[in-house]
Amino acid sequence: MKTLPKPMRLTPVPAPAELGYVEFWRAGAQAVGQFSCADCGRSIRSVRQLPDCPGCGGAIWEQTATSPLGPLAGLEALLEDPAAGAWYREDLREVARVGRGVWVAVLLAPLFWLVPAGLGVALFMLVR
Repeated sequence: MKTLPKPMRLTPVPAPAELGYVEFWRAGAQAVGQFSCADCGRSIRSVRQLPDCPGCGGAIWEQTATSPLGPLAGLEALLEDPAAGAWYREDLREVARVGRGVWVAVLLAPLFWLVPAGLGVALFMLVR
């Protein structure tokens, strides 16, 4: 016998008296709407089932409309502001530059002690 899928639970709209109330949703809940991660603020649009947060792995969601952070939650809103978006992209470039510098240092650091050590051993062998 074929089982019917569970009906989707639509997100509730708060009554005016409940504007300070924020309902939290767990990952895996059947929900439709715009949600923000309670941990990192990343926004997603759910059309069926809430996933784990792709940004931080969090499992708690809140509807963006009733979130205390409002529509400014998440990186998407930050990047909409031209000045903040430029700052964020500049910061990403700086982090990438530091990361490349670390890799170069990891690869070249052995040369700074292997070459003198090799020369010292070679000189020792010649003198001995």
